[in-house]
Amino acid sequence: MTVKEFSAAANVTTQRIYKLYAMGCATDCNGIAAELHKYFKLVNGKKYVHCDALRLFENATELHNVAQQSATEDAMAQSAITALQQQLEVLQQQLTVKDEQISTKDNQIAELQKQNTKLSAALENTTAALTAAQALHAGTIQKQLTTEQQPQSEHDVPTDAEHEKVTDQEEPEPQKRSLFARIFKRK
Repeated sequence: MTVKEFSAAANVTTQRIYKLYAMGCATDCNGIAAELHKYFKLVNGKKYVHCDALRLFENATELHNVAQQSATEDAMAQSAITALQQQLEVLQQQLTVKDEQISTKDNQIAELQKQNTKLSAALENTTAALTAAQALHAGTIQKQLTTEQQPQSEHDVPTDAEHEKVTDQEEPEPQKRSLFARIFKRK
């Protein structure tokens, strides 16, 4: 079988076959070059490969497929790790921002609690002052009421003459009549 036919059957390029042949007795990673060299024949200046050499490439193809699959899985795992690391960084940044927001809120709560304490103290003081003012006002009103109900002395009690004088002053004066009322005697 020619090199071209062999490469098509082995599912590799003709360049790969010639490269392995050129390596000769030197071994590559799978030892295929040394084995393949044994299956080559030169007839009338043309190179032929025995069909038994195909078994070398069956194992190599399987190893190559396994290696490719392993490389693909490694690449996928690496991309997943990279994506997870990026996501982790984003989440850590968000967590840092949230921690700062919580710290700010804690400070605001502490300030509001201080203000609440001050306002409560001020309210208690105001309540005490209002209670005292109310008691003082009630005492003043009670004192005024008691002084109005009792005559203080005989000097404060009006005499009959003074009472008549006050009564006279309270009587209304006769009304003045108008000119027409006097002429026509109307009251």
